[in-house]
Amino acid sequence: MRAIKSDVAVPAATAAGAARPASAGRTSNPLGEAVMTIDSAAALDPAVTNPEHYHVVFENERVRVLEYTDKPGDRTTRHAHPDSVLVVLSSFRRRMYAADDSSHDLELTAGKVGWLAAQQHAGYNIGDTDSHALFIELKEGARTETGVLGPIGPAVQ
Repeated sequence: MRAIKSDVAVPAATAAGAARPASAGRTSNPLGEAVMTIDSAAALDPAVTNPEHYHVVFENERVRVLEYTDKPGDRTTRHAHPDSVLVVLSSFRRRMYAADDSSHDLELTAGKVGWLAAQQHAGYNIGDTDSHALFIELKEGARTETGVLGPIGPAVQ
């Protein structure tokens, strides 16, 4: 079996203190920052909002596994992910749009694995290759948005 590395890191999507639009399903943390609740995430299920790109390939009471595919130029509408593990199956470039419409470009390499904190976003394949990834969504634990788009986490050797 081939070792999979996890050294993908993505900076915060918005500057510290940047205002976020208020919306249903949002609340504030002790610092007054807007956070996404699990109720709003359920209304923005990517398998429902973007069924041409997200397919449920496994689900039980603890996790749900989504397979994601798209082609260069494809876009997704706004959707939400709970805390997840992202497994990158093909290398691709993507522009991520945060809830406040700020954007961040990232490049993901096949074989990388990273943590994806709960978040809402929309995406755009800005590269010249198809995207292929698995999202292993957790159904328990922390369920608030951190403001970080894309996978984060330490390297695993």
